[in-house]
Amino acid sequence: MPRKPVILWVHKEFLYFLGVVLLVLVGVAAAFLRHAAIQTTAPLSEIVSGKTVVIDPGHGGDDPGCSGNGLVEKEVNLDISLRVRRLLNRLAVYGILTRDRDMDPLDYAILRGEGGVGGKSVKELKGKAWEREALLKRVEFVNKHKADLFISIHANTFPSSIWSGAQTFYTVKRPENMALAVAIQTRLVERLGPNYREAKDAQFFVLNHTEIPAALVEIGFLSNPEEAGRLKDAAYREKAAGAIVEGIVDYLVQAERGIKPPAPLSLQTGARTGQKGGRTPGAGQIGLGSGGSTPQVEPGPAGVVVYFGGGTDANNWLVPEIRRPGGLNAGVPVEKRARAAMEELIRGPHVGSGLQPTVPAHARLRSLTVKNGLATVDFDQEVSKDYWGGSWNEEMTVYSIVNTLTSIRGIDKVQILIEGEPGTIGGHILLDQPLVRYQELINR
Repeated sequence: MPRKPVILWVHKEFLYFLGVVLLVLVGVAAAFLRHAAIQTTAPLSEIVSGKTVVIDPGHGGDDPGCSGNGLVEKEVNLDISLRVRRLLNRLAVYGILTRDRDMDPLDYAILRGEGGVGGKSVKELKGKAWEREALLKRVEFVNKHKADLFISIHANTFPSSIWSGAQTFYTVKRPENMALAVAIQTRLVERLGPNYREAKDAQFFVLNHTEIPAALVEIGFLSNPEEAGRLKDAAYREKAAGAIVEGIVDYLVQAERGIKPPAPLSLQTGARTGQKGGRTPGAGQIGLGSGGSTPQVEPGPAGVVVYFGGGTDANNWLVPEIRRPGGLNAGVPVEKRARAAMEELIRGPHVGSGLQPTVPAHARLRSLTVKNGLATVDFDQEVSKDYWGGSWNEEMTVYSIVNTLTSIRGIDKVQILIEGEPGTIGGHILLDQPLVRYQELINR
C-alpha cells in the first residue's frame, strides 16, 4: 500500500534563522583559522596530524648565547620555540621542547628525572666539558623521542650591524634535510619580508648527529638595530613562529606526496662554483674527515692567505686577504708560517678593507704544532669567552682558522683546542676531531 506523502511547512523566519546560524559558524571558523596564523599551500590532513616535532630553543641557563640591542639570544629562542609548539599543537602535531624554561639542557634533563652526565649538573662539570655535554644531551633527547622532525631555533649576531635576515641551515647528511630547510626558509622570506638569504648547508653538531630530518633556524641578527627592534615585538615573534610552522607543514605535505622543492638558487645555477648546471648538494664540500683542497689563492713565499668575513650583508662568506707579515721566505718551517698566519688572523682585517674579523681580537695563541699534515692550534679561553656570534658566525670563525692554515703547504687538517682541550667556541660546533678545508664557505 503506497505511503502518503508528508508535507512540511517551514516558515520564512525559520529559514532566516538557519541562514544566520550558518553564517555565524562560518565566521567562527574563519576567525579561528586567522588566530592560528597557519596558512599552507596544502590542506591539513592526516599527513600532518599525529606527527612529533622536537623543538630546541638554543642555549639556556648559564649559556646565554649571543646578545645585542637589549636582547639575549636564549630568551628570544625560548619565546619563539614556545610559540612554535603552541601553533603545532593546534594542528594536532605533538611539539616537544628540549627545554621549556631558562635552563641548560643538562640541568633540565635532571629536573625531568633523566639524569645529567654521571649524575652531575652543568655547574659541577669542569672547563668546557659542560658545553660539550649540553650538545650531546640535545642530540640524545632528539634520538630518544623517535620524533619525525627536529627544529633548532637560534638568533645571530655579527661585528657589522648591517647584517640582517632570517636563515635556515641543514646538513647534507640526508637529502630530506635540505628539503625541510628550503620549505622553512621560503616561508620565513614570505612572512618576514624581503630577504636574499637561502637555505644553506652547515656543519652544526646538532644537525650532523640527529637521526631524523633536521633544520636549524637563525631567526635574525640581534646586532642589527632594526631587526632587533622587530624581534622585541610579540606580534613579530608570533609571525616568525607561524612561518616556521608553515614551513614544517609544507615539508610534511610535500614529503608525503613525493614533491621535491627546488634547491637553493646557488645550487641550481652553480653561481658560486661557476659550473654549468650547478652542483649536487654537498658536492665539493669538504667537511669532517674529508680530503684536503688546493688553495685558490697563491700568496708567494713571503706571504700567507688569511680569511675574514665579507664586508657587506650581501657577501656573508669568507674572503681571502694576502698578508706579508715579514720574516717569511721559501725556507721558513711550516710551523713558523702557520703561527704568522694565525697572528694575522687574530689581528683582524686591514683598516679600510671593509672585511670583518672572524676571531676575537682578545684571543691569544697558546701553542701551534704541525706533525704529519696535522696542525694543532691551541687558543686561550678568551677565544670563546663572551663570544659575539651565533651559529653561522661560529662556523665562519672555525673555518677561517681551518681554511687559513690549510692554505699552507704541508697542512691538510686542523685540530682546534681551547686551553689544551677540545671544546666549542660558541656552542654550535664541537671541536672534538680534526677539521679539513671547507671550500664552499669561501667567496670566489
